[in-house]
Amino acid sequence: MNPGRVTVLDWKAWDVLHENGYLPDEMPDNPTDEDYLLSLGACWAIANEYDVSLRRLDMALWALRGDE
Repeated sequence: MNPGRVTVLDWKAWDVLHENGYLPDEMPDNPTDEDYLLSLGACWAIANEYDVSLRRLDMALWALRGDE
């Protein structure tokens, strides 16, 4: 894959994005392509705002959610 252009869709990252107002709803049980693109757009915006790679953002979102 291409971690410089796309990120992973996972519930931990989605929860952090949702809890911080970047995504309007909780992650659906069966996410669609549109759900993925919404998440990816939020990740691109945050990565650009903080001048970090998508991969680094991915790791940070995962870590912020903690071990659950």
